[in-house]
Amino acid sequence: MKSQGWAVYGDFTWALSDRVDLTAGARYTYDKKTMSDQVLDSGGALGNNFNYEFFTNGAVKDSASWSDFTPRIAISFQANDDVNLYATASRGYKSGGYGSFAISPDQPFGTTDVTGAEANPASFDPETVWSYELGAKGDLLDGTMRVGFNVYFYDYKDLQVTVPGTASVILPVRS
Repeated sequence: MKSQGWAVYGDFTWALSDRVDLTAGARYTYDKKTMSDQVLDSGGALGNNFNYEFFTNGAVKDSASWSDFTPRIAISFQANDDVNLYATASRGYKSGGYGSFAISPDQPFGTTDVTGAEANPASFDPETVWSYELGAKGDLLDGTMRVGFNVYFYDYKDLQVTVPGTASVILPVRS
């Protein structure tokens, strides 16, 4: 597999008052992946069905690109010299890609001579998440102890997980 990518990121913090700061930022990410897979018959009685359920006649290839805009915003309130309260919201992104042991469309177990005209490496969609955090940080006991409390919430879309597929195939799937 060949992977290429680039990203641009920037943020700024604006002091709304002497106790309140607002931070905003964003990232634009671009990813391109090219996958080529050739599965040869090992010639044994069991073949190489421990990893693959099919054999190809030459390489099966595919290329795809993904991009995303991911913003972030945070607000911080300095309640006093010892206590800081904050909240953040941000969007995360993980590019799509290809499964190492699968082709699409799925082939019946033991299929031989699959060509690039019949199938491509199995791809999966990008994963995105909205992340929210509320928290407090502070100093206690005249600054001899620092404490922090946080609450997080995540909302995923197209979570990338690995699950058993047909026969011995393992491939990432959409949630």
